[in-house]
Amino acid sequence: MRAFCDYICSPHYGWVDECMERFGTHPVQVCHEWNTLAHLQDYEGKPGRRPLTRSELQRLLDHADAEVTRLLDERRKGEASRVSCRSYAGANSRLRLA
Repeated sequence: MRAFCDYICSPHYGWVDECMERFGTHPVQVCHEWNTLAHLQDYEGKPGRRPLTRSELQRLLDHADAEVTRLLDERRKGEASRVSCRSYAGANSRLRLA
């Protein structure tokens, strides 16, 4: 909300004039230090549902790639596609939750 109010109140974007024209008043910032709380943590949801960090995501995808390579080296193509799809689908579902 604070970022939106900063944007709409900035004279750089022309919304102040547009609001004056359309509504006869101008937008104002409503989020101030005295009426908002600071975030204490980067992620405030359930710890088990937090988004992956870049390094965790890279480790997951590297592991999936290594598993596919290992299975291909063992000449188990069907297994490789199954592992690949499952690994990447799991990563994608966690990314969408982020």
